[in-house]
Amino acid sequence: PHPDVVLIPEHPFKGFALFFGTMMSAVQSIGVIVALENNMKTPAYYRKPCGVFNIGIVFITCLYGFTGLVGYCKYGNATQASITLNLPQDSIVPVLVKITFAFIILFTYPLQFFMPIDILWRNYVRIHVTKSSNKWVYSSLLRAALVILTVLMAFLIPILDLLISTVGAFALPTVGITFPAIMELSVFHKEKRLTSWIFIKCIALIIFGIFSMILCTYVCLFSM
Repeated sequence: PHPDVVLIPEHPFKGFALFFGTMMSAVQSIGVIVALENNMKTPAYYRKPCGVFNIGIVFITCLYGFTGLVGYCKYGNATQASITLNLPQDSIVPVLVKITFAFIILFTYPLQFFMPIDILWRNYVRIHVTKSSNKWVYSSLLRAALVILTVLMAFLIPILDLLISTVGAFALPTVGITFPAIMELSVFHKEKRLTSWIFIKCIALIIFGIFSMILCTYVCLFSM
């Protein structure tokens, strides 16, 4: 292990807040989840205890945890925001790793960007396009503009890791925890299927989502 590895950091809550925001950004893909479930042949299998969603989340969590643990054990507090920055630059292996990362992003980016582009196109852009022959042009321009914008942000923002943590801590607990719990509570109450267990679960999720959003966002903002 690296000599800088410490089991109990000096500011544990600050580290946890940054970790929480990054973790939420990594595992939360609300648009992909909904789109995938709606396009499955048997959507009921998606949310079973051993369904697609739970198996996928467990696998991703273990993979992220293993990668982070191994990276920290190797480089300690010198670990960069991206582990690829710690790899030696005078070897062919880091180059191959970065090329692999580039291909991973290339093939997964359209999936992650499917819902934002679909929402923007259907609700804001397509209604202003009168000629059907020009729709593919405007659709392509929209996709290209959004991709270029995100790439420029990655290049120009010097503290991208803190930005990701802040966005993850602020937006994703609300979108992924608080709002779904509120909607479930409302739907079950309207359908008169609200039980004590569902009520307690939803209230606990709402409190946790709001509490984590406020505290972790506060810490992330003051870490910039």
